[in-house]
Amino acid sequence: MRGRPFLADTPRGRSLRAACDLLTLSALTHSRRPFAIDSVELEGKSVPIVEEITLATPFCSLLHFAKEGGPKQPRVLVIAPMSGYFATLLRGTVRTLLPD
Repeated sequence: MRGRPFLADTPRGRSLRAACDLLTLSALTHSRRPFAIDSVELEGKSVPIVEEITLATPFCSLLHFAKEGGPKQPRVLVIAPMSGYFATLLRGTVRTLLPD
């Protein structure tokens, strides 16, 4: 006598399992690392950098990196590609652009 099948062996059980797996995979598995750019070298001097959030939405945040006491320079907009990675992967690019 076999008895009742396990829930996982039924079509409803497999659907429930797939839905649970989908929810698990949609969760954020790690946190965004900070840019951690405290200062840059400008004309032989260390200039402090202030990182501030200019605009915040549930989808993203627009960050502004300001140099304290540095000369006035043109603004540059750096946009991270939407490939599933955090924008902090562009940390080296932002650090290189700040002195110029």
